Amino acid sequence: MEGIVHRTVEINGIALHVAEKGPVDGAGTGILLLHGFPELWYSWRHQIIGLAARGYRAIAPDLRGYGDTSAPPSVNSYTLFHLVGDVVALLDALELPQVFVVGHDWGALIAWTLCMIRPDRVKALVNTSVAHMPRDPSVSLVHHFKRLYGDNYYICRFQEPGVAEAEFAEVGTKNVLRKILTMRNPHRSSLTHKDWGSTGEEITLPSWLSEEDLDYYASKFEKTGFTGGMNYYRCLNLNWELTAPWAGAKIQVPTKFIVGDLDLTYHYPNIQDYIHKGGFKNDVPLLEEVVVLEGVGHFIQQERPEEVTDHICSFIKKFQYMKQKIEDDLKRIQQGERTVQEDEAHRVYLFEQGLRPDLFRSKRSRIYRYMEGIVHRTVEINGIAVHVAEKGGDDAAAAVLLLHGFPELWYSWRHQIVGLAARGFRAIAPDLRGYGDTSAPPSVNSYTLFHLVGDVVALLDALELPQVFVVGHDWGAAIAWTLCMIRPDRVKALVNTSVAHMPRNPSVSPVHQIKHLYGDNIYVCRFQEPGVAEAEFAEVGTKNVLRKILTMRDPRPSSLTHKDWGSTGEEIALPSWLSEEDLDYYASKFEKTGFTGGMNYYRCMNLNWELTAPWAGAKIQVPTKFIVGDLDLTYHYPNIQDYIHKGGFKNEVPLLEEVVVLEGVGHFIQQERAEEVTDHIYNFIKKF
Repeated sequence: MEGIVHRTVEINGIALHVAEKGPVDGAGTGILLLHGFPELWYSWRHQIIGLAARGYRAIAPDLRGYGDTSAPPSVNSYTLFHLVGDVVALLDALELPQVFVVGHDWGALIAWTLCMIRPDRVKALVNTSVAHMPRDPSVSLVHHFKRLYGDNYYICRFQEPGVAEAEFAEVGTKNVLRKILTMRNPHRSSLTHKDWGSTGEEITLPSWLSEEDLDYYASKFEKTGFTGGMNYYRCLNLNWELTAPWAGAKIQVPTKFIVGDLDLTYHYPNIQDYIHKGGFKNDVPLLEEVVVLEGVGHFIQQERPEEVTDHICSFIKKFQYMKQKIEDDLKRIQQGERTVQEDEAHRVYLFEQGLRPDLFRSKRSRIYRYMEGIVHRTVEINGIAVHVAEKGGDDAAAAVLLLHGFPELWYSWRHQIVGLAARGFRAIAPDLRGYGDTSAPPSVNSYTLFHLVGDVVALLDALELPQVFVVGHDWGAAIAWTLCMIRPDRVKALVNTSVAHMPRNPSVSPVHQIKHLYGDNIYVCRFQEPGVAEAEFAEVGTKNVLRKILTMRDPRPSSLTHKDWGSTGEEIALPSWLSEEDLDYYASKFEKTGFTGGMNYYRCMNLNWELTAPWAGAKIQVPTKFIVGDLDLTYHYPNIQDYIHKGGFKNEVPLLEEVVVLEGVGHFIQQERAEEVTDHIYNFIKKF
């Protein structure tokens, strides 16, 4: 069609079909167009041609599950993180560091999420139909819609795999598309299962949608079905869980929003007040303009193609002007001709990414006391009860968050809590999700890094701490690296121990990589099947397992297989840093909870790998110190020492200031060398 070029790009294990037109000049004129449901790249056909005619490179993919793009079979492969991950990987494949983004419907949701988690990849945003709405921590989206409109509302109807597909098949693909694409009733209750259309229904097509257009849509959906697109809706509640880390976060990208006054999304309860009376602007501070087109329904870019194209161009051309203006200013500065003018154009173009989320006060906490003046409380966040141990003053500027690993508890930081509090800091150590006196959700998939970082952010909000120093160990280190990557605004500085940050390998998932290196019996692989390792641990006994793991000194990763959990007859002398009373405390908690919560972290490793695709190539931009023992098994992974000491680690963590290797120290470093580790933490964070 009119010179549009089509290609297939292999990314993230799928084949992504892309339609594009315009100059491939590397000059930063790329515009990414993201479609919705039930649409295709074809929804942007007018904009592709119109934008290319004005000198832009217009790029419109069929999103995952649509058209000529692959459709993974798992429902959970359609989260917003998978979708944004596809966008980032596509930009990398096309060698586009930044683009202008235009979204519609689900494409708008993907664009909002892209701007929230990877604003560095977006120059400016034009979104249509679906406004950004802040996450409601009290209710998931599907339950919200069910409460408003009942079980037969389309979003609720789509939740059960196969149900809506069967109803669509009965009506016929083309009839369903004809009904949805031409719908003009803006009432949300209008789209229920009885409204998909009927085989005898005659609907006259509007002037903007021809029979040939409808035939093209139908030809693709007859081949693929609607399951891929419906799976986006089936991940709504999972998205709600996974986006907990961004509670209170703002969209910090220059934005224009366009909606039709007959669009059903413009008639959600209270949405017009939100859009026009300050709420939208509060959540999207760089929102420059809201345009409401009269007499226009949901499929706005097809119904008013020239007008929408004009709106896109009039907005994004400002940023090309600013880019050139700043480049000219820099040349003049270098030549000594002038100084930079701090005008509005510069401020918009050079805006800072950091922000402080709104805080809320937790009204449900229960306080009791334990050893050495350490205060314990339970904080209700994200649907779970988190147990927190802390000591120190109320100075929010001196708060230190301590994140433990496996198989540990807040108790692993007992020495640091006391030592840091004695030096004027407020030390805060939670039992992480699934551990100790904190709740353990039953679903394996409730233990992704996004759930865990979401708990951290919600805890900071509940404690009214805009920023903290963070110290992590083992899985706590992995959580801390992720927190610093996706919410660096919440971290003043980081001290991580044992587990170095490793960039995501796009070619192989972590469990498969470990299996390739060490075989099926290495602990990470052994933990994957629910119940298997739990049964082995139960046979050996909780205290024996803990005694073996906590005292292990063999630094070879292959040393920890199922035959190494320990045995009931095995006698292991405890080291000086671990008393029988300490071991009894650990055992008392794990005998109550079991090890399943902690093992579920490992069971989410491959899912984490999928979900972190949006951060391909991202750096950790937080001041960092790293401490590891030379007998730590994590320090003896293949090639890890070269990575840590020969520039790779510093490349991925540009603000890495110091690496400390403690001689003769194993994995549980903060307990084995308690005073030394406390000193290292204090000497680093006191600078800030």
